[in-house]
Amino acid sequence: MIIKEFGRFMMTLPLRIMHRLPYRDKLTYQFMMQLAKEYEKQDEDFCLICWRPQYASQVVSVEQETKIRKMVAIVMSGPLIAKDNFTLETVKLYEKLYPGSTVIISIWENESLNIINQLKATGNCEVLLNELPRDFRMYDSDLTMAGLRRAKELGKEYVFITRCELRFVKLGLIDFLVALCKEFSVDKEICY
Repeated sequence: MIIKEFGRFMMTLPLRIMHRLPYRDKLTYQFMMQLAKEYEKQDEDFCLICWRPQYASQVVSVEQETKIRKMVAIVMSGPLIAKDNFTLETVKLYEKLYPGSTVIISIWENESLNIINQLKATGNCEVLLNELPRDFRMYDSDLTMAGLRRAKELGKEYVFITRCELRFVKLGLIDFLVALCKEFSVDKEICY
């Protein structure tokens, strides 16, 4: 464990130093690419580097509200992530990337009221507070089902289920997933 932590520290040390230098974005990128190439030489795996926006303000989107997106709900369940305002920034990001889609966050009633109020203030987010279950075997599925029921009440035809600690940032993802559903549709009614 100590060796693993030391290795992680040594890997991030050059990045911490570079972060303080001017032109750090280009230098950091070049350093990371070189590090990935060296890693690939030493191992039989590919090493991929992906940069993702941390805050919604970093994203400029020209996406428009569409009929398809108005039929979609994004149900997020699980614990809210306060670090770096992750859940709040995710909701703001979804508002930019998938305008017209409704975000439903299904959480337990013991979550932070401060974060809940910030989420409600975004305007595109509905927060469902659920009672803690007596049977903890159904811990996660209860939250998801509550979100699905609310999406049905809102008349949404498509629901994308995810967790509060995850984020997807692909432009056009909602449209693509709806197209997949239409292409490979299931004729049976889904019960809630």
